[in-house]
Amino acid sequence: MSRVALLEERITEFLKNLNEPIPQFELAKRLNVDSRLISRALARLEKKGIIKRRKTTIRGKHTFLIYPLSLYYLSKSPEIPCFYCSHLEVCGKDSNYDPSKCEKLFKWLIEISKELD
Repeated sequence: MSRVALLEERITEFLKNLNEPIPQFELAKRLNVDSRLISRALARLEKKGIIKRRKTTIRGKHTFLIYPLSLYYLSKSPEIPCFYCSHLEVCGKDSNYDPSKCEKLFKWLIEISKELD
């Protein structure tokens, strides 16, 4: 296994235990890894769809917040249109309100997929 692959595995294992996003510099510090190496590994993990990085500024410095993808999706869940739909309780397959035919849900999913690209 290559050094980069080992680092990616270490990062993935570390992130599994988090319940909140972590700044990229903090992740490098906790794993005792050079910031350039961690940046490359995180870019690869993001490309593979394992994490999501969001630009932010902390104490006046530009950095990324690192989200394990499952945590990223949870952070987006309050935006799911279903939670605010007046038909939520009657929505379902073979109902007049079918999520597979819901235009609001479809538009929301398109927006989320654009963010992941």
